[in-house]
Amino acid sequence: MEERDYFKRQIDLLGKVLGKLLAELIGKKSSGGITDGIEITNQVLKSELDIEIIDLITMSNDEIIDFLKTKKQLNDENLEQIAEILMLNIETNSENGIKEMDRLNLLQKCLTIYNYIQANDKTYSFERNTKIQKIQLLISN
Repeated sequence: MEERDYFKRQIDLLGKVLGKLLAELIGKKSSGGITDGIEITNQVLKSELDIEIIDLITMSNDEIIDFLKTKKQLNDENLEQIAEILMLNIETNSENGIKEMDRLNLLQKCLTIYNYIQANDKTYSFERNTKIQKIQLLISN
């Protein structure tokens, strides 16, 4: 029982860290200074999950959910935060940092994550559905 509580605390702490990263990126986006968002995201992902954006880019779409849920012990809320963080980086760095193929690859990863959460969540989310439609539109363009 004690081990289970430890893992829950670790996941909750990770959720807080991801939430702070997301808030920082949103704050930088609204002030127009998110050019270093990729570096900030990489630092946090590396320190907290021991992964980098390039690891996610090179991973197949089929592997990403299993990798994040099983190997990194993330819950659905953490997965959604990762997808939001990646989307913020994609939206704000497409012209100054992310190559087009990497951008499309990350969009596919975000879509995979959102579709997984949408399929497994007991409540329907209009916001999540809107994000899925937006990503599908970005991929098709």
